Amino acid sequence: MPSIIELASVDFGYPGRKIFSQLNFALEKGEILGLIGPNSSGKTTLLKLMDGLLVPDRGRVLLLGEDIKRLSRSSIARKIAVVPSGVEVPFAFTAGEIVLMGRGIFLGRFGWEKKRDWEVVREGMALTNVLELENRPFWELSQGEKQRVLLARALAQEPEVILLDEPVAGLNIRETEALGDLILRLKEKGQTVVLVEHNMHLVMGISDHLIVLHHGSKIGEGRPEEMQKDARVIEAYLGK
Repeated sequence: MPSIIELASVDFGYPGRKIFSQLNFALEKGEILGLIGPNSSGKTTLLKLMDGLLVPDRGRVLLLGEDIKRLSRSSIARKIAVVPSGVEVPFAFTAGEIVLMGRGIFLGRFGWEKKRDWEVVREGMALTNVLELENRPFWELSQGEKQRVLLARALAQEPEVILLDEPVAGLNIRETEALGDLILRLKEKGQTVVLVEHNMHLVMGISDHLIVLHHGSKIGEGRPEEMQKDARVIEAYLGK
């Protein structure tokens, strides 16, 4: 059984700036992978490589054993869902309508939602504790409620893996703890998660596996209890 996502000898850079060189790692089914490091260490770039939005200069990104650059966006979206940080919606969509957008890959351009689509939507909203918000305008929700709605939208895609980009940014302690508990519940149901986060306490508390980036290099990889004792990791996280 191939890894869900594998990076094999990946080089990547923007014009005039090298980011990654010979980066290797694999994401296995059912694990929570934490990606940490200071700003500009390459975390968000790595998420975009994993989602096929960026193409390596060298090496390969494999999605369930297939080279991701050969797959269509629709095929990738059926396997990978992304929850960005701090999303605002300019129109007066309800929470339920936002979550239903996750079914777009199954509906086609002119398709109409069916009973199955609403069942998946409401299952995801129940799991993320936002079902009672279904008819509330998205813009009225608290930041924590918005993040849970966006996570429900990702679940509506029925993905193999969810990529979370700083999901607790702007959340208070209670909302952060609630989101951490939710991610653990997803893992119990077999969901695979990649978590980019600056909140060291959250990442250390819920991740199975950590990768530490610094200036585009992977300087540490292992279990959280191993990484928190590594001086290089602490220095990288503090941006030294």
